[in-house]
Amino acid sequence: MKDIMKLLTPFCSFLLLICCYSAQGEISVLKVEKKKAVVQFDGATEGLKKGDKLRATDGANEALIIISKVKGNKAVALVKTGEAKKGMKATKIENAKQKDKDDSIAAEPSEGNGKKKIRWGASLGANLGTMSVRLTSGGTTETANMTGTSFGAKGYGEIPIGRTLWIRAGFGYEMIDVKGTIANSLCGSSTQCIAQLPFISADGIGGWNFINGKTKMYLLGGAGLLFPMGPSTNALDNASIKQSAAIKAGAGISFGKKNRFPIEVEYNMLPASSDVKTTFIQVRGGITF
Repeated sequence: MKDIMKLLTPFCSFLLLICCYSAQGEISVLKVEKKKAVVQFDGATEGLKKGDKLRATDGANEALIIISKVKGNKAVALVKTGEAKKGMKATKIENAKQKDKDDSIAAEPSEGNGKKKIRWGASLGANLGTMSVRLTSGGTTETANMTGTSFGAKGYGEIPIGRTLWIRAGFGYEMIDVKGTIANSLCGSSTQCIAQLPFISADGIGGWNFINGKTKMYLLGGAGLLFPMGPSTNALDNASIKQSAAIKAGAGISFGKKNRFPIEVEYNMLPASSDVKTTFIQVRGGITF
């Protein structure tokens, strides 16, 4: 008898789980008009009331809706954030995990027609630069390895694509300021090599939020153009300093809800030649409105 009970116990537990799930039923969005939605509860009316929050999704879009009136197995709900669509499935927000998803939906701005708005922002931070220059004069060859810290500032516009992807276009000022010492006087007539290279920058970046909510964590990548303005250097030929490009990759974290405060680390690599190789790492903080 005990052996039979041991066999039946997990089976009965499984049946009970199925029954509970079936009793919960399904919540579907039947109709949407402007900021109002009609939802139907299939066996789940009990326990739902005015003021309850529901998270509706169809896999590609999400919306936060709040029940305003319940009658029978149907209810009228107000669309608070996101874009509600006919056929979406909804779940009641009633635990910490769902609450975090609620916050992440509310954090994404949207216009009345469901399209995402451009978010504007600005950032400021440090550029940690490295430059390697191969110098040759009178049969003497030496490589100058230069490093230094400077600053950069940027303004940008950002457009979310769904809940996890976004694109950004930026315009700003960058400075590569590096120096180093060599054994021979190959930097002009000095052993002290310097390169101060200010640029106007324009870039395009795409990002993926792998953690959403009030705190977002994301990866980013893209490319940018650098336009030189008034360089000062004794390690490079000024005539060789022209418009350049940079490949970008990095990661970031941002905090907040309506206004967000991002902190990002971004690696930039410029095209290398046989004599010159330049990279710099940007560490920045800013605000996105």
